[in-house]
Amino acid sequence: MSVLAKDMYAKLYPKHTKRKWLFLSIALICLVAGGIIWWLYPSTPKYIYKTAMPKTATITQIVSAAGTLSPIDTVEVGSQISGRIQEVLVDINDSVQEGQVLATINPEKLNQTLNKQKASLESAKAQHKLSLITLEKAKWNYDRLQELYKRTQGKSPSKLELQTAKLEYENALSSAQVNALNIANIQADVKSSEIDIKNSIILSPINGIVLERSIDPGQTVAASFQTPTLFKLAKSLEEMSLVVNVAEADIGKVQIGQAVRFSVDAYPDTDFSAKVDRVSYAATEDTSNNIISYETRILVNNQAKLLRPGMSASANIIIQTQKDVQTIPVSALFFEPPKQEASKRSFSFSTPPPPRKSSAKASKKPSKTIYILENGSPTPIEVEVGINDGINAQILSPKLPENTQIITQASQKQ
Repeated sequence: MSVLAKDMYAKLYPKHTKRKWLFLSIALICLVAGGIIWWLYPSTPKYIYKTAMPKTATITQIVSAAGTLSPIDTVEVGSQISGRIQEVLVDINDSVQEGQVLATINPEKLNQTLNKQKASLESAKAQHKLSLITLEKAKWNYDRLQELYKRTQGKSPSKLELQTAKLEYENALSSAQVNALNIANIQADVKSSEIDIKNSIILSPINGIVLERSIDPGQTVAASFQTPTLFKLAKSLEEMSLVVNVAEADIGKVQIGQAVRFSVDAYPDTDFSAKVDRVSYAATEDTSNNIISYETRILVNNQAKLLRPGMSASANIIIQTQKDVQTIPVSALFFEPPKQEASKRSFSFSTPPPPRKSSAKASKKPSKTIYILENGSPTPIEVEVGINDGINAQILSPKLPENTQIITQASQKQ
């Protein structure tokens, strides 16, 4: 169409031309607005939600800890003397009675020493006997001269003779005292040697079982600075202790008398029963990891003698049990929905609220926000939570309908 024709068309149909430009303007505005909206608000990603429904179940709160089994009472048997082991009469796992001979140390040198000391003692006694005779004579002579000196009014004996007699008496007395002291020392040595000979026979101090034996015949033991340990005995393995370290955050829940279930690697399919016997007030600090824990002793019945000292055990201390309560997965308590999907409105069930307590000391039960799936989107609700066992948690209120879809996990659609 020529320019002249267009001008003629515009003059003949002016409304059609204005309408065309209006449509073009509107279309352009829509395109720009759509682009802006697309740029500012990109398409929201879609999510797939994993859900679970509340269940009525029995839930048990536990505190988990690991430790090592050991006998309740152990005794280390050592030697108080040095010498060569002559014989060993027991071995590991042997049962022993109190007073039973476990081993002997060669007493030959000890006997030789004792015999020498006894001979020295006899010699000292004989010497002491002679010193007493000498003392008696010196005393008699001194007393006689003193009496004579008094009767003669100092004329006889001379002062020198009297002084000499006195000196002889004092020397004889001193010699007798030294000999008596020497006898006492030798008697003490004899008694010590007799004790050493007695200690050369190693006896069991208890009725029990041999856990460790660290000597063999012919081996030399030296007790110069400290008593060497020859045997380690346990009173009984029918009752043992499991010592575990309970974390600082959990120790307030643990009390004496609480039941315990534990397992060991040797019997992975067997649960053993026990009870908490002692909870230490003293803290154990792991300085490398800055972790505080508290040593807790658990008494274990081992009548079947399946358990052995040194076994590692994983224990669950039973804090409390709630039967027939409403539970949900613990993972639901930690679920946080994507921000784009979180519903802005809250949801509540028709459970009347509990009466409010005006006291400032009124106890508050832990409150958590969980999300339920409603119309394809997560909706938050507040719940009061009771105990949990690490897998499921008790819901105190509100009472959730059985068909409530509780969100535990979300994943983005591919």
